[in-house]
Amino acid sequence: MSFSYAAHDVLEKKQVLQFAGENLKEISIPIRLDVSLGINPKNELNTLEEIALSNQAHNLIIGGVNLGKYIIEEIEEVWKHTDHQGHLLIADVYLRLKEYN
Repeated sequence: MSFSYAAHDVLEKKQVLQFAGENLKEISIPIRLDVSLGINPKNELNTLEEIALSNQAHNLIIGGVNLGKYIIEEIEEVWKHTDHQGHLLIADVYLRLKEYN
């Protein structure tokens, strides 16, 4: 969690801080997309990109717990393995999510 403070100037004195509130939450999630788990890593990457470009917040549910609405702020992908035809077999994906309020 992080919090914001506003600094106010005071003549001939140090600034005064005022609590402005809690900042939006940010979550970083590492994900491994692996064809051996019965998924198509490239299709899953395309789906994540579509969600990010949709300009819509979605519920983030982990372990059956709804953590609220979040947007995908960044997707970083690292292709680990491809087959001899260039099909993606394993990718590590790092998502940065931001709370949508």
